[in-house]
Amino acid sequence: IVGEPNVGKSSLLNAILGRDEAIVLPEPFTTRDVHDVDVEVEGRTITLLDTAGIRRLATRAARWSGSRLEEIERLAVRRSLAAIERSDVVVLVLDATRPATRHTKHLAQAIADAGRAGMLVVNKADLIPNFDPESVIANTHQLFPHLSWAPVIGTSALIGGGTRGILPAALRADAAWRRKLSTEALAAVHGTVKRRIPTAKTSFGRKRSHLIELQQTAITPPTFHLVTRRRIRLPKAIPAIVERAIREHADFEGTPIRITVKSAKI
Repeated sequence: IVGEPNVGKSSLLNAILGRDEAIVLPEPFTTRDVHDVDVEVEGRTITLLDTAGIRRLATRAARWSGSRLEEIERLAVRRSLAAIERSDVVVLVLDATRPATRHTKHLAQAIADAGRAGMLVVNKADLIPNFDPESVIANTHQLFPHLSWAPVIGTSALIGGGTRGILPAALRADAAWRRKLSTEALAAVHGTVKRRIPTAKTSFGRKRSHLIELQQTAITPPTFHLVTRRRIRLPKAIPAIVERAIREHADFEGTPIRITVKSAKI
């Protein structure tokens, strides 16, 4: 669970667990320690990592830095980045009552770069008059286009609104992150992509696809390799076309998809 100080990460953790596991005060940086908490969901054990809790570290470091606020922000980002690397699924918590800062955008980019599954939780949604979930989803994805694949959940951690959907959504995102397409599904995706990409004419006047093969080469995150014919120039939009087709054929919500393109050697 990552996000800027005082967006409600610890309140969210407590609401998910149904008990006070983390100290919550109105002031930022008041959670005392990073929490690793195990919880059973749908027969599986999930370890929740709350990344708040840097007041003591920041105070100690500020003796040498001269700027406590700057040191707090630096340590918050560093701790969150380390937590992202440890995680399978990352919950980025946003505050519905204030705009996202560059630190939040930094964390969002780090989630995408690390190839982690994830979701966006817009906390304190109860404080927004006439809260419209559809508009919030669209606006959040517009703000974080590199996380357009992530589900958006509106919550109110203090009263528990929306929090019950977070762990089931995390399990679905994790399943998508580990999903391996069957040979039949890959062939269907390949066929869809070939229909959407212009073909070339041979010397005999027949049409021939530039695309030879589509392979899935990895999971966590799902990674696909597109093999094309030699000495051709494909549109730059090819990876986006391939990803769109993959998501149409299988449920990959909650996970990034990586696409590589390479020309055949023969």
